[in-house]
Amino acid sequence: MSILSTQIYLTRSEVAAVLGITPSGVDQAVKRGTIPPPIRLSTRLVRFLAEDYTPAGLATWATVPPHTASVQRGRQNKPNANSVGVTPARSGGKSG
Repeated sequence: MSILSTQIYLTRSEVAAVLGITPSGVDQAVKRGTIPPPIRLSTRLVRFLAEDYTPAGLATWATVPPHTASVQRGRQNKPNANSVGVTPARSGGKSG
């Protein structure tokens, strides 16, 4: 069974509605580390785990320091360009 069939995911707009903030407020809260970050399911699909946005999930998140939360919750940290074997993404502009 795939992980996609066992998890419930929310869009940024759905998370905003749950929290009573705007979608851009969700982005700001993720950047500050006050709410759990989204998960990249594919190159273009980013979603939030619904279980993170239950009262229990948010309470757990509030007790974990933001810089360690993704590791403790079993998520991989996003690799950076300094990592071995990682190629930086190209910009979308024209070259030349």
